[in-house]
Amino acid sequence: LSKHIGEVQPTLKMSHFVVEYENHPVFKSSNSTKSPVRIFTDQPLAEITLPDEQYKFCDKCGMHVPKEVTHCVKCKCCPPINRATKHCNKCERCVRDHYVHCGVCEGCRPMTHHCKSPSVCHRCQQPGH
Repeated sequence: LSKHIGEVQPTLKMSHFVVEYENHPVFKSSNSTKSPVRIFTDQPLAEITLPDEQYKFCDKCGMHVPKEVTHCVKCKCCPPINRATKHCNKCERCVRDHYVHCGVCEGCRPMTHHCKSPSVCHRCQQPGH
């Protein structure tokens, strides 16, 4: 999503924000799953301060990111997905640690995924992008 928004509105930059709910069956503070919220703004990201107990400032990116996120030297950014921990050289992006590269759909997915060949875009249902 951030790539598409950046193409249409290049002045907008994305800031990471994580929401935890008290009464949600999945996104609650006692669960390791958190709900990421993407904030797009034209304000300098270094000026957006997020709570120190959940975020750290990345000097390379110049913005606050969740503490779980590690800066990727290959992507030259902090990955915009929650808990991305490794870089896939075939996909040329950061993916979750438990994802593997699938040679059929040419994407990184959980080992148990049921892929379509070829992989199709979830927005337009067309392959190749």
